[in-house]
Amino acid sequence: MKRPARSSKENRRSRTKAPPRSGEVSFRPRALLLEGAVLDSTGRYSEAEGYYRRALKIAPASAQLLNNLANHYLARGNRSQAANLPEGGCRRLGAPER
Repeated sequence: MKRPARSSKENRRSRTKAPPRSGEVSFRPRALLLEGAVLDSTGRYSEAEGYYRRALKIAPASAQLLNNLANHYLARGNRSQAANLPEGGCRRLGAPER
């Protein structure tokens, strides 16, 4: 059986949802977060921080991102930066200051 031809709208939609090619980096915060987590898990902390920072510029109120970044700082032994992250994230979410 022959498949029905795709419309130009379907072709455009499928192209926009395609994952990045090998060696390319996505600008979606979730992809950047996951890349940072993978790099953290392999001990490549300095590279991971760059991905977290880029994701933070796109989604500054992401609880998961702030949590991962705080854990990243703790793994590197930087407790002061880890302690300051959630508070700043809560302010961005509209929580009252203490």
